[in-house]
Amino acid sequence: MALFMFYSESIGLSLTLGRNIYNNGLAIRYKNNTITQLGLLLLSFGVGPRMIWLVNHGSWLKNMAQCPQFATIWLYTVIQLKLSFALLSLVLIGGWSWWTGMKLL
Repeated sequence: MALFMFYSESIGLSLTLGRNIYNNGLAIRYKNNTITQLGLLLLSFGVGPRMIWLVNHGSWLKNMAQCPQFATIWLYTVIQLKLSFALLSLVLIGGWSWWTGMKLL
């Protein structure tokens, strides 16, 4: 926004909506690709439990160093997954957390 104000350009609704539609179109480009979905599901299975394990067993310094990256990757994979795969991932990781007695808080 500051850049638009610097060049004295007005920010209109069409500009904002146009950019959002373009960016969201890029984000869902591979939503129907089965190989990508399986890769994201496997990545979610790897990153989610590792982050939960770190929160429970890692030192404060290790959590500060590694958890933000794992949280970002995990959130990205869940957002990019189809709803059925995302729910499967969250249910299985939640079940694993419950079975091992791990907590996020």
